[in-house]
Parts: sequence; structure tokens; C-alpha cells
Amino acid sequence: MTGHTLMLLETALQRIGAQIKQCAPELHTLTMNDAGDFALDGSTAGQADAAPTMAWMGLDLFTCKNSQAFTQRVLESGTLQWVQTALAGVEAPMFKQIVGNGARLSSSDAQAASIADFVLGSVLAHLQRYIHRTELQTARQWQPFQFRELGRTRWLIVGYGSIGQEVAKRVNGFGAEIVGIRRQPHSDPWARVTTPDELSAELPNADIIVLACSLTDATRGMVNAAFLTQMKPHSILVNVGRGALIVDSDLLEALDRDHVEHAILDVFDPEPLPETDPYWRHPKVLVTSHSSSFGDGMAERGDALFLNNLQRFLAGEPLHKEVHAIP
Repeated sequence: MTGHTLMLLETALQRIGAQIKQCAPELHTLTMNDAGDFALDGSTAGQADAAPTMAWMGLDLFTCKNSQAFTQRVLESGTLQWVQTALAGVEAPMFKQIVGNGARLSSSDAQAASIADFVLGSVLAHLQRYIHRTELQTARQWQPFQFRELGRTRWLIVGYGSIGQEVAKRVNGFGAEIVGIRRQPHSDPWARVTTPDELSAELPNADIIVLACSLTDATRGMVNAAFLTQMKPHSILVNVGRGALIVDSDLLEALDRDHVEHAILDVFDPEPLPETDPYWRHPKVLVTSHSSSFGDGMAERGDALFLNNLQRFLAGEPLHKEVHAIP
């Protein structure tokens, strides 16, 4: 008997129940169905007194209409020892409360590959001028034109964690030069990695700047007038981090005066982006609805990460992507 009870959605148990059973045959499960009803080991009897020690807050939780009931039970539980979230960012207040309640917390890097594909595809679409190609096809005009080669560009990735490294891995294959920024640099096969102290020195040399960092007191509003002025003229800015990293009025001004050539924005503050926001209609901005991570392999990678951490937790081993401090 493990003595552990795992709390998760019924849909998640249906999806990976066999793998969970293989990892921990005697593990109890506390599940919630779409109606918000809980069951302990498949029975509603005794569920009210169940004391979960682990919780899997998978991706399906964030599309569940009764997700609040699940989240509330997580927050009110005084017995949780570990919570795995499918999210990469953990700055939301509920995660601070989970850690404050004494539970260990691990985040996810399952989004990294999807986001990296999005970044590379969006930048390539701009460099290759796909919109212009479509316009010419629609007008039936045979008109060759020049485009920028990705291999001749220099990339600056601010926030060189799981997402940044996946971006660099892809871009490296095109022969581009890559610099990564992170608080604790390490040797890397795809990029030269340095510290935030070098950011100002690197900005004037970068053709493409990717924001993949977390939102903290230090990074909030970091892309302001001073940051944008240091950027190389006609450079491209990509934000897949958090919307509040950017001072929107400053970015719009830099776009309007042609200093920044193009902005690819997947995250905003607030979200959803209001219909009246100028980003929607700006000719130099690509707006996407915080969906850069929605690749068809993300959910499967998330489940695999959870199952791996489940084995680690039960064996007393270090957790992958454990969060040791919340900004």
C-alpha cells in the first residue's frame, strides 16, 4: 500500500489510467467528472473524506467547465504533498497558495516544442513575405522578389529555458547566429549563453528578439522605450512569454516610426485582447490568441512528464521542473 491518493480529472484517468496503474498499482485515485462530482476509486462513497496527497492539474482542467471545483479542492486540501501543473508559468496566485500550503510544485515544459515551431514558422513567414506571395497569387501576378534568408540573421533569445532552447535548436539548423540570455548561463550546443547584464550590449546586434522569459518584478515592462531604442533598426520582436513584459504604447510608437519592423505577439495584458486594442489592426503586428503552445503533441508530452514525475515522487527522487521559488 502506497498510502497515496492522486487527485485528477476523470478524463485524465481514462486517458492514462493504465500507465498510472503500472507506476503505482496500489495508488488510490480521487477523480472529478465533467459535472464537478468527485469519486474515490470510482465510488462516490467516502470521497468527501478523501485526503489526496498528489494532484495532476492537466491541460483538460483548463477546458473543464467545472474546473473551479477541482482547483478549490486543491487549494483547500491540507494533505497535498505534490502538485503537477500542465502550465509552464506559475505566477498565478493559486500556485503561491499551493506552495504556501506546504505542497511541492512542478511545472511543465511540454509546451516548448509547440511554441518553438510557432516562433520559427511565424518568423519564416515574415522573412519569406508569405502575405505578399498570397497577394500576388490572388492578383495572378508573376512577380519574383527578394526575401531575407534566416541563415543570415542573428537571434537573441531572452529567457533561455526549455522554450528558448527548443527555439535555438530549430534555428541553429538554418545556420543563424544565436545568443541566449539567462540568469545562470551554461554551455550549450545551439547558442552562446550569457547573463541579463549583457542584454543591452546584445540588443543592437539582433535581427530577431524572442521573449521567452517568465514575468517577474525584474522583467515586467522590460520592453520599454529604452529597450526598443537599443534594438537594431528593422528588427523583429517575438513575445511568447507574458504580455506584461512589454510596455504596449512604447512598442506601438517604435513600430509606427519604423524602428521595429515587425512584432509577433502571442501573449497580452490583459487577455483576451480587447477588440478595441490597436494591435488588432496594426499592419506590422501579428496577433495570435495565446495559442502558440497548441501543438497536437503537447497533451501527450504533458502526460508523459506527469507520469515520469509520479515515478520520481514515489521513489523519493528529484522532480523534473520542480518550482523552488515563485516570483
